Amino acid sequence: MFVLVVISDTVAVMPKRFGKDLRQSLADEVNIRYCNRVIAGIGLCVALRAIEDVSPPKYIAGTSGMHIKVRFQMIVFRPSVKEVLTGIVVAMDSEGIRVSLKFFHDIYISKDDMPHPSVYNSEREVWTWSFDEDTKLDIELNEVIRVRVRAIEFAKAVPAQKLIDKEYEPPLKIIGTIAATGLGALHWWQENNEGDDEDTGDVKMDKEDSEDLKVEGGGMEVDTES
Repeated sequence: MFVLVVISDTVAVMPKRFGKDLRQSLADEVNIRYCNRVIAGIGLCVALRAIEDVSPPKYIAGTSGMHIKVRFQMIVFRPSVKEVLTGIVVAMDSEGIRVSLKFFHDIYISKDDMPHPSVYNSEREVWTWSFDEDTKLDIELNEVIRVRVRAIEFAKAVPAQKLIDKEYEPPLKIIGTIAATGLGALHWWQENNEGDDEDTGDVKMDKEDSEDLKVEGGGMEVDTES
């Protein structure tokens, strides 16, 4: 779910920070610039892990402060295709469901990626899967749900003059599916398996719990100045 990306960028340290710990000042500026930012083709930056290298500062005429090239490790959210995520249903309509991981809110499940047959009840605001003639399984708002990643989409760059008329498109969107055994609302399988999680390959998660942060090895490097 999380990968470690090495990034090189030039960071400006303003005069008000002169005399303070340089690495801490650089770390603060990196976090301000990158945290919660989506890098196209890479993923959502979550947190600075470490600063690897700091070049000698440069002073540019007409500007204040020091300009320093920094090489650092950034924890980035980018799940793999076929990876299973556990989140909470935050919106739904006749076209599908949107799921949140609390720190990321753009996971979409279309009606075509629901178990078949499933129907949306607009009065109750629930999706219902007809498991068999006698068993109807609902997905409601705020339900804990298990989703398999089917695709990851990054928004295309749009000229500034077209942004006013363009409908909002998230910079990073995950397309998911729940049309497989073990996926969908957790209570579906907990009830059917009498609480045994071995068949689902996952652990129970309460709505108030946060997922553990698992960082995979590096192997990816980005130079934001190139």
